[in-house]
Amino acid sequence: MKAKKTVITILIILLLILAIYILLQRPLWTEPEMISTVRDPESSLTVYVYKSRKITRETETYHVSVLSGSRLPRGGGNIYEADIAPNLVAWNHRNYTYRLLINNYTSSGMTPKIYTQRSSIKNIQVKYNNGN
Repeated sequence: MKAKKTVITILIILLLILAIYILLQRPLWTEPEMISTVRDPESSLTVYVYKSRKITRETETYHVSVLSGSRLPRGGGNIYEADIAPNLVAWNHRNYTYRLLINNYTSSGMTPKIYTQRSSIKNIQVKYNNGN
């Protein structure tokens, strides 16, 4: 009888571990919703501006990612994340240097809450204009 109780306890523990593992495999972000894309005419890179919602957060988050492929992954942007969408994303080439310009201010004067803001990625300089 004690052996049977031990086996049942072990099975319950294994089932709990399996359930936790399955729950942790769920994505933390909802499916991305595309806002705009800006393809660089001189390379194979594309800037994607999209929004999604973190499952643990009630508000939407806006993302900017530079990718060489066309498949947009779930999750945060690899350059920029904020609670307000940037109002302009553009490529700028000077002296064979790739630059990405991101306007992240609004005409209403609201200051975005920025979660991620990188200054470079994949040999690309990223410049931000916050209205100052």
